[in-house]
Amino acid sequence: MKLNLQIHVGQIDRNLIKSYQGYLDSPQWSAKKTIILKMWGWRCALCSAGTELDVHHSTYIRLGREFYSDLLPLCRECHELHHEKRGHGDDPLKGYGVNSGSGW
Repeated sequence: MKLNLQIHVGQIDRNLIKSYQGYLDSPQWSAKKTIILKMWGWRCALCSAGTELDVHHSTYIRLGREFYSDLLPLCRECHELHHEKRGHGDDPLKGYGVNSGSGW
């Protein structure tokens, strides 16, 4: 079942958060991450590991206004493998018109 519902946990002011890392450090992202991890039982969606969990963006189009279906819990190993396979390496936002180091 795909949930195309936006996660509302507070407004993101894209002018105040100047980078992707700034967004990941925000209280709004922390709340969204917790919601997704709870929904998936604090387990990796691919291998069911329960440690070193990240929440992966399947798209960055709605960054800051994500749908539940945009986010997936992955353990660090699965997350890194996923990005390696997609060819993004150290820049997960490559190809989305978003620079992870500075402005959105």
